[in-house]
Order: sequence, then C-alpha cells, then structure tokens
Amino acid sequence: IEVPEFVSFTGPNAWNKAKKFLAERDEDEGWVWKHNGDSETASTYVASSVPEMVRLLDWIAGLYVKEKEQPDFILSSKVEGVEVSTEAWFNGTDFVLANNTIERNRFFNGDLGEKTGCAGNVVWTYGDVDSCPLYEKLLAPLAKVFKGKYNGPVDVNAIIEKESNEPIFLEFTPRLGYDAIYAFAHCITSDLAGLLADIAMGRKWKGEFKSDRYFGALRIHVPPYPEEEKGRAEGVPVFGFDPETVRKSVSPGEIRLDANGNPEISGPNGCAFILSADGGTPKEVMLKCEPDKLLKVPMMRYRTDLPDL
Repeated sequence: IEVPEFVSFTGPNAWNKAKKFLAERDEDEGWVWKHNGDSETASTYVASSVPEMVRLLDWIAGLYVKEKEQPDFILSSKVEGVEVSTEAWFNGTDFVLANNTIERNRFFNGDLGEKTGCAGNVVWTYGDVDSCPLYEKLLAPLAKVFKGKYNGPVDVNAIIEKESNEPIFLEFTPRLGYDAIYAFAHCITSDLAGLLADIAMGRKWKGEFKSDRYFGALRIHVPPYPEEEKGRAEGVPVFGFDPETVRKSVSPGEIRLDANGNPEISGPNGCAFILSADGGTPKEVMLKCEPDKLLKVPMMRYRTDLPDL
C-alpha cells in the first residue's frame, strides 16, 4: 500500500525537532500537520509551503501548552488529488458490500471554514468486492489483519494522486460512526438488520442491494455546532418531525422529547438530523437530501452547494 512520506514527533522537544526537519526541506514543499492519538487541541492542517507550516507549528505549540498536553503529531507530505474512501463489511473471514464515498467536511459552502467531521457525502456500491476498482489495493491487504479479530465495516481513506492516478493510503477506520452509513442504508433493499446479524455472526450475507444508484447524506445543525457549549442548543424546538413515524430519509441526532412530547434539540453541539436519499446522479441525490418545507428548526444550517460540487 502506497503511503505519503511522513515523520512522527513526540515529547517536549517535538516542536523544535519538527522545525529542524522542515529546515532541511525545499521551502515550496507542501506538508500536512495531523495529531496522533486522541487529542482534540488542533485539527488537521494542510500547508502549501514550509514557512507556512513552521509558523503554524508555533501557534499549535501554544495551544498544547495552554491545554497542558504533551505533543504527539505527524508531518506528512502533501498529496494533490481527489480524496475518496473505500469501504467493505468484514464477517471475520471475508469482505462483502464494497462501496466508495466522496465526503465534504468543511463548515461553509465552497469548502471554507473548519472541518466538522462531515457536512455531506455521496456513496455508491458494487455488485461484488472484485468490481470495486480500489478494493484489491486498499482493502484486500487488511483481511489478514482483521481475520478472527474484528467483524464489521472497514473504511479506508485515500487520495487518488493527480499525476499517477494511483491511491495513496491515508488512514483506515473500523467502526460504525459516520454520516455515510445513513446514505449507505438506502442501498440495502433487504433487511438491514440481517446484514448486521450476518456480519456479527460470521455468516455469508446473501441480502439484496442496489448497485446502480447513488446515495447521499446531509448534516443539519444549529449553533454552537461544530463546537460544544453546554446548554447553547438545549431546548431549541423542532417542527415537522414526528417521532412516532419512521422515515428512512430522516435520522434524528441530538433530538429528545420535552415534557409535552414535542421534539427539541438536546445538545451539546446542535447536530440535529442526518437527511439521506438515493438518486440517479450525485447532483440529484444531494438535492433530494435537502430538508422539505415541513422540517423546521430555528437557526437551522446546512451546506447548500453540495449538489454542484
């Protein structure tokens, strides 16, 4: 598996070591800063030059001092291309249901602002894992890593390099914890619970799914999203959502019922709903994800440019 050039830095002297490393590189090289581990002090940053990254290091170092955290981070070379994830479901022995996702995670239209985890995405699936162009390079090598140790979805994030058109491995995530799962659920035409049970029990899944459509998801939120602020979003009323009716296209996030049984935002960061749909083209599916006139939340926000990207 091809990976970008990277160097890890840890300990109190990490910042000076990173600067020394960068001083030996060409000034016009692009580098990416990414924390290693569970820290949330600073998010991933892509710098276009060495001086830009050096200045950024001074700022992030100050944040770590303020939070009294020991630095543990990676510098990796910037790769130009299209970022795409490749996922399949592992039953302990074999992969099934290969799919790809293109995700947008910046807060504002035009991919501006901070990263939010996810603003919206488009998913498409394949009839079998061998039909997925990226499966053999990105997922197949992981089968021996997970065999007998893990059952569930495995998602590999990669960049398709602009010049070589080859995938460059960034990271893999074995978990059910991302908005693409709501889009992916639309591709299953048989019982979704059956898929979960078969994967968990190590059985060969024989369910039915669509491989000729696109599936999308859109995140709906209110302030203080994407930050957390206790009490800020709590109690914001939600209109046009019936908690007694199951709608595959409307997945509640931080929603609870008030004393009168009416839905409201529970907090802490105001992630209200994930709206999802399927369609014949990426543009069609993202347009169908936008909220209808019934669903209303004061201060509701979402990306409106995703159908055109």
